[in-house]
Amino acid sequence: MWVIVHTLTGMALGSLILNKSYTVIVTASLLFHVLLDLVPHWDYTHNPNDEYWGMADVLLSASVLLVAHTMIGLDWKIIVAGIVSAAPDLDVLNALLPTDRRWRIFPSHWTCFPHGVCKKVPGIAIQSLISLISILVLVFK
Repeated sequence: MWVIVHTLTGMALGSLILNKSYTVIVTASLLFHVLLDLVPHWDYTHNPNDEYWGMADVLLSASVLLVAHTMIGLDWKIIVAGIVSAAPDLDVLNALLPTDRRWRIFPSHWTCFPHGVCKKVPGIAIQSLISLISILVLVFK
C-alpha cells in the first residue's frame, strides 16, 4: 500500500476510536497497517522513477497530516494514528536506494508475509477506493 493510503486509513481509524488511549490508538494503527498490507494492491517500488513516486508519496502524506492539524484542526490522536499507520513503510524506503542490501523491520514487509499484490490498474483502483472511504469517514464522523 502507498504511504498516503496508510496515512488516510490511520487517520480514519483514529477518528473512530478517538476516545481511546494513545496506547490503543497506536496498537490499532499498527495492526491496521498489517491488515491493509494483506489486501491486493500495486506498489510503485521496482518501477521506473520509483524514487520520485516514493518522495511524492511521503510528501503528500506529510502535507495531509500538516493541513489536517493546522488548518482543519483535527485532534492530535487522529494525527498520531495517521503517522503510526504510515510509519512502517519507512522500512521499505531502502528499496529505492541503488544498493543490494534490503532490510525490513515491520512484519508485513518480510518476504514470508503474504503481502497482497495485483496488477497496476486494479491495484491503484483498490487503493483509491480505500482512500476515498477513509476521507468520507473523516468528513462525516
